Amino acid sequence: MYLREIGRGDLLTGEQELWLALQISAEHWFVKIKTDGVDGRGPATSDKELLRRLWAAIGVHWSLLAKERKRAPGKSLNFSNVLAEATTLRIGPGWPAHSVVRGWLHNGRWGTDPTWNVVAESLLYVLRGLYLLPLNMQVELARKVTRARSLPTAAVLEAMLPKRGAVPWDMAEVHRRSEQAMETLVRSNLRLVVSVAKRYFASGMSMLDLIQEGNIGLMKGVKKYDPARGYRLSTYATWWIRQSITRSIADQARTIRIPVHMTEAINRINRARRQLTQQLGREPRLEELALEVEEFAPAEIDAVRLALAGTGSMEPELKRKLDLATRKIVKTIQLTEETVSLDAPMGSTGTDGDLGDITADTGVAAVSEQASKNALRDSIRQKLSLLLENERRVLDMRYGLTDGKIRTLEEIGSTLKLTRERVRQIEAKALRKLRNTSRNGDLRGHLL
Repeated sequence: MYLREIGRGDLLTGEQELWLALQISAEHWFVKIKTDGVDGRGPATSDKELLRRLWAAIGVHWSLLAKERKRAPGKSLNFSNVLAEATTLRIGPGWPAHSVVRGWLHNGRWGTDPTWNVVAESLLYVLRGLYLLPLNMQVELARKVTRARSLPTAAVLEAMLPKRGAVPWDMAEVHRRSEQAMETLVRSNLRLVVSVAKRYFASGMSMLDLIQEGNIGLMKGVKKYDPARGYRLSTYATWWIRQSITRSIADQARTIRIPVHMTEAINRINRARRQLTQQLGREPRLEELALEVEEFAPAEIDAVRLALAGTGSMEPELKRKLDLATRKIVKTIQLTEETVSLDAPMGSTGTDGDLGDITADTGVAAVSEQASKNALRDSIRQKLSLLLENERRVLDMRYGLTDGKIRTLEEIGSTLKLTRERVRQIEAKALRKLRNTSRNGDLRGHLL
């Protein structure tokens, strides 16, 4: 049902992605310039002052485009056209007929030439700034700058400022369009999430869980997407989708969680193993994997390969370094072993019992051994009752009969206020009594 639903969505053009990304970023950008000021000049003292600074910044960025606009006479870039595009995005129920901004920027250099990316940033700054202007000012400006290539002066802007009251920014409408643009961009790229999630189908997580995590990554990518860099959203969002899915697999796919950095190490080892298997035609040795995964100097790699081939030798320091690297790889590979539940059924039908039924518990003593220990403890208690009080206490502390803690002669003497020699004498006397065949009875097999 979900896959059928997302298949009905329409794909977006590059122009539509540009417009939607601008609508999303405009709201956050306005909050930033209101808090930090336009171009980092500090917060404005009033809304009118903020508008003056914004207009001045638009003028600066438009002037930076003058040289490039002269170099491309075949592509018209009038200020009135940019303003009309911004106004349509602000008030129109639909899209503009085409994007003058993207059409002018899309010349083959965008996304590959850093200097042209700077030009794109300036032009999108102008478009975003005009988009945020109060609607009445956009309409008034459109009347004054029809087919104009230059920016109106500050005096023209000053004449349009309200004489009384605050500047009508209408941020509620900007917020509504930002939320709507976010939803549109996410919905149109849900098929991309499914495409990426299919690559991780054998990861131990269900397909729906993979898609859900991928959707979270997609939303992060949409929020951070910057069209000024010249590439499509799908290119940028794929990295965020993959990152979200792989981190989720590391956190949830295993019963015992493996840290993300160890998951990345496991992936590096697996990639190196596949490459070496193709190159060598066999499974690589641990030393060969270590040379690919760990950091070795070229001279060290050559020395190790000669030693592995039997035509050279390694320095002791290099041998220690290689041993450490191979042990690290072994420990990392051991992390990939799957955890099996003791309740897992045995047999094809599951009627042969659970795995726990045939797994020995090494942490628990055998029944016969435990019974023997209990019988010995009872016998010791019975025989100790034949000794004097101080003899029982000395043997109890000396051999840890009660609490399992064995004490030295000095520790016992300190507790009983006796000398070390006196404690030794009491111990020897008590042991002689227990060794007496007329008294030891069933302790004979346990005494030295």
